[in-house]
Amino acid sequence: MTSRTMVKIDEELCNGCGLCISPC
Repeated sequence: MTSRTMVKIDEELCNGCGLCISPC
């Protein structure tokens, strides 16, 4: 629940690419 939520937030806030999320 923690990792999944973080990934979802990162994708919405950033683009899910480099900025907030590492695995792109």
